[in-house]
Amino acid sequence: MAKHLDEIPFSFDDEPSYRMSPEELRGFPGCEHYSDEEANEIIDSLEKLANILYEIHVQQNASK
Repeated sequence: MAKHLDEIPFSFDDEPSYRMSPEELRGFPGCEHYSDEEANEIIDSLEKLANILYEIHVQQNASK
């Protein structure tokens, strides 16, 4: 089952301290059918999206 966000060790360093596993991704409704390869591609995409959103957040807060 998925962990709550406050239970996940996370840092924005180059090396993530936590990476979702394909098995964990398949625990979400609608994701049960993904192969390991598909799940890893989705996880990669989610990490890229998270990094983009984080950078936008940092830039917006830096300008305040």
